Amino acid sequence: MRYEDLLRDSIPQVKKSAEFLGHPFSSEEEKEGTVEKVIRVCSLENLSNLEVNKTGKYGDADKGNENNVNFRKGKFGREKSSDP
Repeated sequence: MRYEDLLRDSIPQVKKSAEFLGHPFSSEEEKEGTVEKVIRVCSLENLSNLEVNKTGKYGDADKGNENNVNFRKGKFGREKSSDP
């Protein structure tokens, strides 16, 4: 699976991932919109806007790295150097 495929065709890709991990969605979960909820909760926009990812640190308390360094813009087809 590529990031581009996940962005273009999210629902089938997430379902495929769940099956691969041995935890496929049930038909009831699919009817209830669980796949869509997972996509929304795990979206780059949602995760990057969580307070812990805006202000938190990991590693050493004094010298730890800011959590926000783990988030880029979530675009594909761009050079790393052009996406601070």
